Amino acid sequence: MIRLGVIDSGVSSQWSSSAGATVGELCDFTGTHSLEDRLGHGSAVVDAVANEHAEIWMARVFDDRLACPVSRIVEALRWMLESNVQLINMSFGMTRPDEELATVVDQLLGLGVVLIAASPAQGKPVYPSAFDGVIRATGDARCQPNQLSFLNSPQADFGGFPGAPGVGPAGSSIGCAHVTRIACEALALLGDEPLIAAGIKGIGISSQTSGNVGRPGASGRAVSELGGVIDESMSHRTIMVLGAGPAEPQRR
Repeated sequence: MIRLGVIDSGVSSQWSSSAGATVGELCDFTGTHSLEDRLGHGSAVVDAVANEHAEIWMARVFDDRLACPVSRIVEALRWMLESNVQLINMSFGMTRPDEELATVVDQLLGLGVVLIAASPAQGKPVYPSAFDGVIRATGDARCQPNQLSFLNSPQADFGGFPGAPGVGPAGSSIGCAHVTRIACEALALLGDEPLIAAGIKGIGISSQTSGNVGRPGASGRAVSELGGVIDESMSHRTIMVLGAGPAEPQRR
């Protein structure tokens, strides 16, 4: 199982995963001593990231609105660092960088934790997605739930299914969560092989029967060569996160 961290508004007490995900721990950082999702945002994000390989660790930082002091985000990330979470979804963004946030992001990246954060499809960069080494993900209306797009744009690295209009939260936050789900499935397929988030280059495709794992030099082509929307059919192809090996996290 992959320990998948989600920093958001909690999860509904009625939530259960039809995708086979399990729940690790839930922790409240709002001071309300509640884990209930009052906004519906966290529950929608958890629905999108859930898969049979995920053990979900939820940090509740939003209470009655999608805003909070950056100190809560820092505290939640430190908790996930201490809990050995391997992959973290952050379906939110802040307009200004923060030194403490940058420090804990560096610590996580240095340990090989994969960080994926929402980024708007247009406009100015937001944080933490704009920090070096963090995967920037957004919504892409071309994508279905089993697809992602390789964007490599000034705003985002990948796009994912943005949700259905008029049916709960939608947009970059949900697109980010769908990208995280695919990354989680890729990490599960990598097994115990080391993966350094700061060295991530993209997503590769290889046949499950070929023995290739989407590493640089494998016969499977990288998405950067293919472009566009990529189908994620785990029964026919393997989508793997490409690691470029250990990389020194950069100060921001």
